[in-house]
Amino acid sequence: MDGRRILDGWKSISAYLGRSGRTCRKWEQELGLPVHRLDDSASAHVFAYADELERWKEDKLQGETGQKVRRLSGPGRKTRVWLIAASLVTVLAVIGILVRPTKLGEKSPGPQTVKRIVILPFVDLSPDKAQEHLGDGIADILINALHRVEGLRTAARTSAFYFKGKDVTPKEIGRKLNVEWILEGSVQVSENRMRVVASLLSAADGFQLWTERYDRDPVDIFAVEDEIARMVVDSLKVKIMGEKKAPLVKPGTANREAYNLYSQGRYLWSKRGFNDLLNAIEFFKRAIDLDPRFALGYAGLSDAYSVLGANCSLPAHETFPKSLDYAVKALEIDDQLAEAHSALGSVKLSYEWDFAGAEKEIKRAMDIEPEDGNYHARYAILLSNLGKHEDAIKEIKLARDLDPLNLRIRANVGNYLYFARRYTEAEQELKRELEFEPENCIVYVDLQKLYAAMDRYEEALEFGAPKHSNCAFGNQTMNIELVNARQAFVYARMGNTEEARKILRGREYISGPGEFISRAYLAATYGFLGETDKAFRLLEKAYEERDSRMVHLKVDPRFDSLRSDPRFGDLLRRVGLEK
Repeated sequence: MDGRRILDGWKSISAYLGRSGRTCRKWEQELGLPVHRLDDSASAHVFAYADELERWKEDKLQGETGQKVRRLSGPGRKTRVWLIAASLVTVLAVIGILVRPTKLGEKSPGPQTVKRIVILPFVDLSPDKAQEHLGDGIADILINALHRVEGLRTAARTSAFYFKGKDVTPKEIGRKLNVEWILEGSVQVSENRMRVVASLLSAADGFQLWTERYDRDPVDIFAVEDEIARMVVDSLKVKIMGEKKAPLVKPGTANREAYNLYSQGRYLWSKRGFNDLLNAIEFFKRAIDLDPRFALGYAGLSDAYSVLGANCSLPAHETFPKSLDYAVKALEIDDQLAEAHSALGSVKLSYEWDFAGAEKEIKRAMDIEPEDGNYHARYAILLSNLGKHEDAIKEIKLARDLDPLNLRIRANVGNYLYFARRYTEAEQELKRELEFEPENCIVYVDLQKLYAAMDRYEEALEFGAPKHSNCAFGNQTMNIELVNARQAFVYARMGNTEEARKILRGREYISGPGEFISRAYLAATYGFLGETDKAFRLLEKAYEERDSRMVHLKVDPRFDSLRSDPRFGDLLRRVGLEK
């Protein structure tokens, strides 16, 4: 490519100018619109250069000439066009900034400065299908680049990736994410050559505004990503903050192989499975070996160890201290890295039980990235555990608005209503989520404990172990020993002590990789079995191990059988949940 953008055909030219094809043809005849033809025949294929059109607009569409153009395409015509929504209507309506489709003669909308776009994961078309992580990585880096552009709002990564592999129309994507534009593409790598294709579509009707193909050496991936980002910025007429010539894409390292390893790590991390997380850690470590100043690599390590601890895949003392060290290292390199602040907040919340420190770090992440739903969701966890239920529910709903297709966030709305003991509302939310994604195993877990609290035991058992075999997150994220332990809790609460003890037998000693069981969860079950002393011995063990589930003591109904015991109040004070 020579760097000049080509608009191929009248359809692309008219879309770029925001006018009908008929109007553009008149502009060519009467105003000298710079359009080229492959030959001199009337039916010859036409094309135009974007830079020439820009110069033509600046030179020709001013003053009296602008008035002439408006007369040519004025009210009364039925052709659909793209109209402008900005304060300088008389100038900007001529230039044709893309805002929304409307009919000529329709009242122009009020000022609109924010345009909404979703960047979908790029499809891997490589012969060996081994570049899926690269396609995801291109989308990731474009999301990070474009969400910092003033006047442009990008859909959250989790919501964007929800459509991966799904056969959906642009209109459906636009409706579910409330976006006007869709950036999609593909990547193909063969030997030492890489082909990336990117297309910008209207979500309203799937109209393709442009398609660009980049045939490059794989080492040029950052340059290609930056070119795509600038194409989007130029097409949507949004403002670049800071130095205009500065790269939009900032991968955090100049080492392409380090970033490639990081992308593979994030790809595995997003699956959340035990083995996936262990493999992700190895990729992140290899990335920082190549570039010891690569802050994102350290943040990835922190996130991976944090999830292993939070999922009870490994004991807390084996995971959270490492998560802490890597988060601190990431922030030493880049103190503006929101994910590192959030990871540090998670450690302070779930392991150190430093709730003030957790709030400080999570709020710092929210300040840096105010529209990232994950940070609001993490803040909601903190608020809920502290018993600030109204604030927690408000925050998790905000997180859902920001990341509407994030299944974890969506399920947690019902979960925090459960902690607030608003059971009817919790059931309504969770059933709604089950309709949205019938195999969401997070909802299975939440409905099981909700129905147990509501004494609806048969329904609770229905959402036990058999349900988890084909859930949306697969067995990758579900610790089957933990699933069985939850089933034992339901039996204990309903009074079927024999079945509960049968499941529990020997499980308090299970601590192998990927099958660790929270002592706090086991304690809740023994409490309902009437074995109070054993329950508190397990809680003391959980306290010594810094079990992350201890932060739920204040609000989780599963501990209700133990609340009247003075030892429970003492534990709440030691954890920091009560003064």
